[in-house]
Amino acid sequence: MKKIFLFLCCFVLSVFILDRTISILFEKFIFNKTYSGESGGNLNYLFQKKNNIDFLIAGSSRAKNMINPDSLLVLSGEGYNAGVNGVGGVLYMNVLFDLLLHKKIKPASIILQTDVRDFSIKRANGNRAEITRLYPFIDDSKILQEYSQQLGFEETIKLKLNLYRFNGKFYNIMINRFKNNSLNNSNGFNALSGAMSFMNEHETIDNLDHFDSLKIDALNNIIKVCDENNIKLFIVFPPRYKNVDSEEMHLSDLRSRLKYKKECFVVDMININKYPDLQGQSNWKDEAHLNVIGANKFTTHLNDSIQEKLKVTAEFGNPITFKNIKF
Repeated sequence: MKKIFLFLCCFVLSVFILDRTISILFEKFIFNKTYSGESGGNLNYLFQKKNNIDFLIAGSSRAKNMINPDSLLVLSGEGYNAGVNGVGGVLYMNVLFDLLLHKKIKPASIILQTDVRDFSIKRANGNRAEITRLYPFIDDSKILQEYSQQLGFEETIKLKLNLYRFNGKFYNIMINRFKNNSLNNSNGFNALSGAMSFMNEHETIDNLDHFDSLKIDALNNIIKVCDENNIKLFIVFPPRYKNVDSEEMHLSDLRSRLKYKKECFVVDMININKYPDLQGQSNWKDEAHLNVIGANKFTTHLNDSIQEKLKVTAEFGNPITFKNIKF
């Protein structure tokens, strides 16, 4: 029995030493020098190469593909688009903002693109993907550590191994490190080419489930953090092709749950009918994403909307806020 116990102790110790050794080497020589790809390389580029930016764009692929920082003339200085494909929801962004502050990166303004549907409990099963995507940076974010604990005891045990942080990411990181490790994407904007050929006329979210309280809390924390650090926050809701969903009818409900601060602005651009020049299919890659033609038009409209928000605030004081209502 004693021999078995000693063997198990030696085995656990060997696994621990091997895990720490490989993870340290991998981080130092591979991951930390990877500046492209959405397994952490894009954030390395932001943290290491764009840490003096004046404004930041954050959000999903709808931010990444549709908002050009160079066209946001109302926000002076250099901007960077940190939108991310697939998992750019509010939980991801809450952790991202925590990481920015940890690394002492404080842009004057942040544009946060989001969608009403992303706050639905229906879509809460995607929470795990948003959280685990950021595991390589877990040591630098208390919020991410708290989120990971909510995934259960088994997840907490797995995270005792540093290599688990890169689970499912090794291949992409290696490819981006040695094959596609480019620093040419200076502003982060990734315009789409091509035009849509069809659409789903029946897409709707009329039966939107109740809002996910975890995501509401995340957005309220972002608002709070920006206020505490004197960062102007613009929460942007972009349109979709021909208003194929009914997000607009749920926006007021979402807004009633937000705890507004001094310089928090909601930019409601959901209704495509307000923008005739965006309505043609030639502007869209698919129902949710504008192509390069439409993206540049949309960014111009966004620039004008932000300018109007700032003008109203300058003339009349704080933006209109809504009392936080508990349900």
